[in-house]
Amino acid sequence: MNQSNRPLKIAMITGNYYPKIGGVEYCVRELSGELGKLGHQVTIITHKAKNELNHTQEAFFTIQRVSFFSLVRLILSRVKKDNLLSGFDVIHAHSLCSPLSIIGLLIAKRIKKTHLLTSHSLYRGVDKYLMKWLAKTVSHVIC
Repeated sequence: MNQSNRPLKIAMITGNYYPKIGGVEYCVRELSGELGKLGHQVTIITHKAKNELNHTQEAFFTIQRVSFFSLVRLILSRVKKDNLLSGFDVIHAHSLCSPLSIIGLLIAKRIKKTHLLTSHSLYRGVDKYLMKWLAKTVSHVIC
């Protein structure tokens, strides 16, 4: 719980999620489940592939899948109340390589929500410049 002893509404943003299997997907699932067990309301926001449901309820968290059209609408939204992320207390983006995560972070900053990035990787070359820029842009970075 937070300082006011109320559950937080947490958005976990990741470009890929189950049924795709990988380290980021596993970390997001486990962290979301543990935060949900603590009483927080967790929603995983990820890309919607063909034939996937838009909304799925798991035991301790919800999965919200967004289409490309929804992503464009998210980018273009100007009004705080219309934004997909405005109902959350914390926006936690996963993976620097995910356009969905980067867009989520930039929108979170614009609407003045607490936001953080877990990069899940070591970056070299051009990616390190993007990481440095994002480190200056977001509230918190976990490498």
